[in-house]
Amino acid sequence: MNPAFLNDIDSRMRKDWTSFVEVWQQTKDQWRDAKCRQFEQEDLQPLPGVMSQTSAAIAEFRDFASRVSQELRDEESENDFFV
Repeated sequence: MNPAFLNDIDSRMRKDWTSFVEVWQQTKDQWRDAKCRQFEQEDLQPLPGVMSQTSAAIAEFRDFASRVSQELRDEESENDFFV
């Protein structure tokens, strides 16, 4: 497994979030009632925090996968040495 693909996932998530925010702003310009405010407050306000937590979890997993990958390569090198 190549842990670098996790960087792509995080980048894509951030790009999609930026696109969503732009679309939401356009939608909000047209939709100005109590339901809009409720949706924004209850459903959208928590998302930036969730996005940060998700990015942190992806980074932590990427680092873990990198360490495991390196350990496996080191182990293979040691085994090749003794063959």
